[in-house]
Amino acid sequence: ELPRVPAKYWGRDELFACRVICQKRHPSILPLLKGHTDPSDALTPGEIVKFIEGPRSTYISQSERGLVRDPVYGISLGQTWAALAAFLGPNKNQTSGKRGYLEEEEDDEVDRMTLRPRHKKLRKEDSDEPGTISFDSNSNQSESSHGDSWLGYIELNDQGPPEDGTLQLLSSVLRHILYYGIPQDGETSKCVVEYRYMRASLSAFTEKGRRKISAVDDGGLCLRRRVKDAFVVTKDRVAIIEAKRDFQSIQDGRPVISEKRLAQMTREALVARMSDPNANNYYSVIPIHAVQRYMCFLQFIFTPGYVEDFDSEAPSCFIHVTPTQWFDMNSKSHRKLIVHNVCGIMRW
Repeated sequence: ELPRVPAKYWGRDELFACRVICQKRHPSILPLLKGHTDPSDALTPGEIVKFIEGPRSTYISQSERGLVRDPVYGISLGQTWAALAAFLGPNKNQTSGKRGYLEEEEDDEVDRMTLRPRHKKLRKEDSDEPGTISFDSNSNQSESSHGDSWLGYIELNDQGPPEDGTLQLLSSVLRHILYYGIPQDGETSKCVVEYRYMRASLSAFTEKGRRKISAVDDGGLCLRRRVKDAFVVTKDRVAIIEAKRDFQSIQDGRPVISEKRLAQMTREALVARMSDPNANNYYSVIPIHAVQRYMCFLQFIFTPGYVEDFDSEAPSCFIHVTPTQWFDMNSKSHRKLIVHNVCGIMRW
């Protein structure tokens, strides 16, 4: 039975009560989106190619005004590189290394991220122990093997950049891809996926127990359809966003999504499922989770009858969760994979 506790206290018990099953594979593209991606998504138009290729090396020392007025970048890319520079440049909140908050190393053979405490270990009160769900990006079962690889290096402390910076960078990246990605590149689209800026609170009731469950996201992607001369929101949660200021747990030198954060996203996905009148079998929710300049996509798949089975004495339905690898928005090969996932969401 789902414990009756506030959202901020959700953790391991709630994950068991919701019957969450986490997959070990960490693919580069969500399985849900595999049939909705195309190699050409990363080849055109020019604005997408410029995003993947990245900025000139001098961008870190430039002003945002200068970047957005640079004809090579334009407004959306200029804002993106300015937001990224906040985590890498001389004015970043952390001074944990010569190359920025997380140091990057190039290696053409493997694609991995390892985070190591520099001066102090994660404090007990900062951790969600006991227990974390090990969503590291260097799983032996990972499908990734790409060009620019990287090695993270992080100091865990209380002075991390605020999550608003994470959200600013993520929103800039997503909006640029949504503006120019191939699935929405035409002028005659009857429906478009757009970025939802506002944090949204949503509540739903379980079918049998009539228990109220509420959740708040950090924004998301919504679907708008053309109705005569206007675009009307027809689905408010094509994807939901969860942004954080830092990693809560590092295991064996790798970042993991803690049980507390997974439970938070589970609650948001559960409320989205229960409140959707158009829900069908194998209903899916895609959270996008970001921490500083890193992001990953997750898919939550509810097996048929999950909502009806939720309050039963012997529930037999589950939520299957699959995360992608972690993507570094400062990496060319990772930006390419981000484009593929977002274009897949646009077509999904």
